[in-house]
Parts: sequence; C-alpha cells; structure tokens
Amino acid sequence: KDFFNEIGITFLYNDLLVINSSQMVIREQELLKMSDSELLSITKESDLSIFGGIGFSAYNYSFNALNGLYLDTITTLNQDKSLTNEFYSLYKKIKKILYERKMIVLTHNPKQDWSDDAYNPNWLYINGHTHRNVYEKNQYMQLYADNQIGYYNEKIKLKRLDYSLKCNIFMDYSDGIHEISLEDYLHFYYKMGYLISCKLKGTFFLLKKKGIYMFLYRNEYGKLYIMNGGKNNKIISNDIEYYYKNMDNYAFIIKEGTKSYYDFINKVSDYIKSIGGSGKIHGTIIDIDYYNHLYINVYDGTITPYWALSIDDKIVYPSLKELISNHCPDLIDNYNKSNSLVSINNSVIPLNGEYYEDTKMYKESRIMRKIQYFIDDNIIRLWNDNLLEDKDIRLLIE
Repeated sequence: KDFFNEIGITFLYNDLLVINSSQMVIREQELLKMSDSELLSITKESDLSIFGGIGFSAYNYSFNALNGLYLDTITTLNQDKSLTNEFYSLYKKIKKILYERKMIVLTHNPKQDWSDDAYNPNWLYINGHTHRNVYEKNQYMQLYADNQIGYYNEKIKLKRLDYSLKCNIFMDYSDGIHEISLEDYLHFYYKMGYLISCKLKGTFFLLKKKGIYMFLYRNEYGKLYIMNGGKNNKIISNDIEYYYKNMDNYAFIIKEGTKSYYDFINKVSDYIKSIGGSGKIHGTIIDIDYYNHLYINVYDGTITPYWALSIDDKIVYPSLKELISNHCPDLIDNYNKSNSLVSINNSVIPLNGEYYEDTKMYKESRIMRKIQYFIDDNIIRLWNDNLLEDKDIRLLIE
C-alpha cells in the first residue's frame, strides 16, 4: 500500500472508493463503524463506487492457503478463513445498503472463493487470479474476469468496460408523489448524464412508482403539464393522482409495445460498433459518425442508410456498403470482414445516392427519443390517455 501511494495509485484493501466530482476512500475501520444512513448519504451522488480487496479463498476447498497459495505469508486455513470473513462481512454490509448503487467489486480472487451468495446483478465484478479469462453479462450477473495476462505475457492492455456512470439522486425516495425544487429536477438530469436548462416558475412534482419516474409541473395559474426535459408538454386535464395510479401500467404497455423494435435497433447498433462506427442511438436513428447514419423505420424495421449535413440536406443510399464506400472508407475493410446479424441492405427509398428532402423521419425520431428516455432510464416524458385503453404504441408516434 505504501509503495502504491508513493507512485500515486489508490490501493484498496477492504476499502470503498467513492467517485464523484472528487474521490474519497473509506477505509476498512471507517466502513465497519459507519451507519446505514451515513453510507447512503455519502454515496447518494456518487457516479461510481469501487469496493476492493484480495477477497481470499476460504470458500475454495481445493485451492487455498493449505496449497501454498500465499507462500509463507498465510499458511493455515484458519488464517484464510479469518481474512475471507473480514472482506466478506464488509461486502455483505455494503451489498445490503447499496444494492442499487453503481458499484464495481474489484478483487484478486474470484467471487466464488470468498462468497457463496448470489451476484448482485446491479454491480460489476472484476477479478484475476485464475489465469483463465471469463466474461459473463446477463440478467443475473456482470462478470469481467477477461483481462488476465498470466505470468509471462508481455502484451498488456486494458479492455473496455461496458458500464454507465449515471447516478439517480432520487433512488432512495419512497414510492409516491413528492414536491421537488427546480434545482433538484435539473440536478437529477445532470447526474443521469443529460444537460438541460429550464426557467419555468411554478411547482415541480416527482412521481415515483416501482422504479419508474415521471415529472409534472404546475404553473402559477394552476395548469398542469408533463415535463419533457427542459420543456413542458401540452396541458393535461387529469389530476396528479391519476398519473401516479396509472404510470406503472402505462410503462408496461410502452415496454411491451416497443420491445421488438428496440431489440432490433440495438442489434443494428451493436453491428455498427463492431465495424468501428459510433452506434449511438437517438430515436429512430443510429449514428455511424457525425454525418453518416441509419434510419430504422419504426413500422416495418427497414433501414435507410444516408449522409446528411442537416435535416433537409441529405443523400440516401441503397445499401450500407455504398454509403460506407463513399463517406466512411476507413470502415470498408471491417464491413467486408463482418458477419452481419441483420439485413442492412434494405432501403425504405430505393434511390441510388440521390438527394432527398423528406423530413418525416425526424419527427418520428423525436417522438421515439422521448420514448427512449423510458427504455434507457425509466422516465416517462410522453403521455396519451388512449394508450391505457387501446394498448397500441402507434398512438404515441402518429
């Protein structure tokens, strides 16, 4: 630990690193004494926390201290158990209190060596030790043990982690209707990774139910609106309790109605990333780079590759290959080597690189972008009462 401190590296041994605008290390003894409420408060606005240590190996019955794992430093199973329990007891405390927080558990030994409980699916686990690379990411776990280099490998590199740094400052709020300030509203979006501005004067309400969020605004004349980022949507006639009562059912209809579309658009996005493109999704559009895009038709899933300087000034191509050949030649080798998971050569408009002025796709994309806030972050920003009755997602788009 002293050596790493000398060269400016934070060494974690049963410690918690809390990352916000600055970094704070909560050492083992502090963690043991800290109350639940104190730990919640300290990590409330943390973009990411890292709980780190060796972990040790009392739960590994075939390879532990008795097998010379720690040479002459730890030689008995009782020592191994004691050190394992020190780490595991802190892990259990943090897991109980911070279960839904952004967290990386960073250990030398794999989790099965020091714990027999289930993974927290909200957390990302990283370990080494085994010299066998493992990567698993599903609804039950996120395990990145895939950057191990062995004893003699001189080719060292750090792999990328697929991890969001969003922080939900309302996570600890109870389900219900809460009056909040404009500053709290703006700060929520900022910590979720969105920079918005709003100068509305009135009263803001947070509706939270079953992990779903919705924000309403009442102006000085008593008129009620649904908030869409920094803007207020059209006036709504129902009272706040109506939206709170129905928001979970409404959210379920949106998620079910858009599932197949978002499954598909995410596959296309992953493919674009695999050939070296951006893959960023906004509404119905996937970026290849700043000027080159794919439009994914919301009704039939067909794909339009196009180059654009603006919403009016664009050229549509009949295939992704032709678009890349003309405007992204550095990606063409990756494209030719790729095994596309999706049919990307279908075009809504069968033009051969011709000028195209229609802007209808952008209207659909703006609406789908509002829906995307719910898909990505469980924030409802668009409401149509008829959806509760008809359950037809097209009501939100048309």
